[in-house]
Amino acid sequence: MAFDIKLNNLSEKAEAGYEFEVKLPDGASTDFFITVRGNQSPKMKKYSKDLFNKMQMEELRNKRKGKGEQPIDLDEAEATLVESASMRVISWKGLEEGGKVVESTPENIKRIMQEHDWVRAQVLEESDNAANFI
Repeated sequence: MAFDIKLNNLSEKAEAGYEFEVKLPDGASTDFFITVRGNQSPKMKKYSKDLFNKMQMEELRNKRKGKGEQPIDLDEAEATLVESASMRVISWKGLEEGGKVVESTPENIKRIMQEHDWVRAQVLEESDNAANFI
């Protein structure tokens, strides 16, 4: 039997998403599940391309102003990670805060990615793992 590339379209599967259980930093279960899109999804490819173009334009602007290469601001780098992780989250289930369900709205997704770097790290790791989308 031949390999059917259509049945193994990682871009489509990456857009459909992969669900994983968030683990505490010590590896303990949480019953908190996040569905992420893969970095090969059309939405993430567009995000990466737009980010690259923005960075190139910034660099070009700085050169024109005679500033040369500028150091990366840590706050800006973290903001980019938060935005990237937020773009990857499709939805979640099982998250509460103070006994109240936290819905996976764009605002809540961004807030959780900003406030909980250990969750953000897992989102980025699971999204980057192409094996999750086979």
